[in-house]
Amino acid sequence: MLRQQGIGLSFQLTGPSGKLLVKSDPPEELDEVERFDYEAEVTGAYVLTVSRFEHPENTASGQFILVAGAMDAKAIGRRRKIKKELAAENRKTVQTLDIDHFWEAFDRLKKCRSYSDSCRAFRELYGPWDGRPA
Repeated sequence: MLRQQGIGLSFQLTGPSGKLLVKSDPPEELDEVERFDYEAEVTGAYVLTVSRFEHPENTASGQFILVAGAMDAKAIGRRRKIKKELAAENRKTVQTLDIDHFWEAFDRLKKCRSYSDSCRAFRELYGPWDGRPA
């Protein structure tokens, strides 16, 4: 677990061969907890690199707490079972482009003065819409 306090951080875990094993998503907040786990397949030196996420809105300083622990055999078995059950779901591809379009249109709503203006803000990004549910 990586608890960020007043700074947005990114991290990556590399294995004994230098191969990248785990990489964090960009942080969404300056105070958040990022949880991850990794089950080592081979013995050796693993390197966890934590660094400041490069973004103009990110602060230059802050602190973080890293908590590492081991799981018992029962917990590992439970996680393996869940991983197997979710394998088909985890192979799916998710398109996220519309998330960016939505927030861009949402930000435009601040300048809208009417229902028509609001519809136009979304229509410019998504195409024609008559205001009725599909």
